[in-house]
Order: sequence, then C-alpha cells, then structure tokens
Amino acid sequence: MTLIEAFKKIYLEDIFTIKGRASRKEFWGSELIFIPLYFITAFIGYFISDGFGDLIGTIGSLWSSISAFTASIRRAHDVGKSGWFMLIPFYNFYLQISPSEQTPNEWGDPRPHTTVNVN
Repeated sequence: MTLIEAFKKIYLEDIFTIKGRASRKEFWGSELIFIPLYFITAFIGYFISDGFGDLIGTIGSLWSSISAFTASIRRAHDVGKSGWFMLIPFYNFYLQISPSEQTPNEWGDPRPHTTVNVN
C-alpha cells in the first residue's frame, strides 16, 4: 500500500466508516500526505484572501477531525481492541503504534498488506 492509497482510504473512501480495520501504514501514511497538503492549501488560501484561508482551515480541520476519529476506532479494531479505547489518550497512542493482529477478529480479516507469512 502506497501513501497515496492510504490517504485515499482514510480521508476519502472510509471517512465515515467505523467498522472494519485500519493498519498502521494506512493510519500514519495518510497523515504524512494530509498534513503537508493541508498546510500548502491553507497557505495558498491565505495568499488569496484571509477569509478564504480561514474557510480552508476550518474545512480542513473538520475533515481531519472526522477522519482521525473514525481511523482511530478502526486502528483499535486492527489490534483487537474495542474502539472505545480511543478515549484513553496514552493508551490510544499505544494502540496506534502497535502491530496489526495477524488473525481474523470480530472486526474482520487482517488487511492483506499487513499479514506476515510465518513458515
């Protein structure tokens, strides 16, 4: 999975989805694309007009908040925990950096790019 694919998955395709799983690469890779993109578009918006820059900043913040919220829930599912654990800040961060569970769990099968062949 490339960073662009991760961005599309988290920020466009599954922005309102809390069911399923999200791998570490999806979760963190999407942020590596979104954050610079957000700052570039906000800078261009402020260059055009202060009001337009504020509008872009508000829309970007809302978009990022929704996708981060749902991605955190799916990330908790990927490590085999309930999405409610995202409400515990330090434990949520621990879950976000933990490796994916290699077996199917109640939230679905592991993402294909996360499985490790153990032979």
